[in-house]
Amino acid sequence: MKNGSVQVRKRKAPLNSPAPAPAPVVQEAPKVDEKKEEEQAYTNKMLLEMMTKILERNSVVNEPNMDPIEREKETKENQEYVQSMEEKRIHFDDEPEPEPEPPKPQPQIRRIIPRIRRL
Repeated sequence: MKNGSVQVRKRKAPLNSPAPAPAPVVQEAPKVDEKKEEEQAYTNKMLLEMMTKILERNSVVNEPNMDPIEREKETKENQEYVQSMEEKRIHFDDEPEPEPEPPKPQPQIRRIIPRIRRL
């Protein structure tokens, strides 16, 4: 047919397929919304504390192939850097946490629809 209708044909032989067995009903345990360690939110203060702890552990240079004078120099530079980070952390502790800004209202969008005149 060429008038746009759909034509359905019947199957010549019946489809012999076994009825699917009903799936066993398994009750799922209720999901608990626990934050994973990867998804845990860290504040800047916590990050600075973690960073200073790591730097304190790694401030001493223990490379056997380095010259002793260079090793002392590197260790001193690392310790100075740790001290500057601790000062920043102390300064950060003194500042009060900023209040969250209230959400800004969304601007209203006016759509200008031109009127079409029929002639």
